[in-house]
Amino acid sequence: NTPPVLRALAMNGRKLTGEAVDGLGPIARIEVAVAGGGEWRPIFPSDGVFDEAAEAFEADVSAVVPTGPHFVAVRVYDSAGNAVTRNVQAK
Repeated sequence: NTPPVLRALAMNGRKLTGEAVDGLGPIARIEVAVAGGGEWRPIFPSDGVFDEAAEAFEADVSAVVPTGPHFVAVRVYDSAGNAVTRNVQAK
């Protein structure tokens, strides 16, 4: 009953990178939104398939995050429905 962990979460321009890790089961979903509002949009692991307890991801979020400084919220769910949300700053 523990949520996943987000590691190495970073923004480089409008490119979001990181790794979602869960202690037991596979990662089931990764979502991104502008923090404080906006619609959650799915992003996918680098290998394209949610099938591991550790999933690296790299996504161009320019369609979600407008230009200028913003906080970007990243939410990850594991297969048991446990979730974690963290913010990272886009400059």
